[in-house]
Amino acid sequence: MEIVVSEDFELTQAIKTAIHERVEQIKKHLKTDRTVKVFLSKTGHSLFKVQMVLNDKHKEFSSHSENEDFYMGLNDAKAKIIRQINDYKEKKITKRHQ
Repeated sequence: MEIVVSEDFELTQAIKTAIHERVEQIKKHLKTDRTVKVFLSKTGHSLFKVQMVLNDKHKEFSSHSENEDFYMGLNDAKAKIIRQINDYKEKKITKRHQ
């Protein structure tokens, strides 16, 4: 499930679909179903800001990106949060094997 909040622009069906697809890609890296919050805003004339927040049982993952292209910003934020999830998993595995 995703919660999408947009401050400065209207959410079109294409934007909603793109967000849903990125959130599904994030969820593939999780064991349980978690809610991903996506905050969107437009700063300046043409700079889009995308922030994603995911609360796991013991950890909060957060990423944000600013880009002139909304979809590039969305992809950057998704990549950052997936990297954080994978780093956390790897750290837990390493800690368990010591």
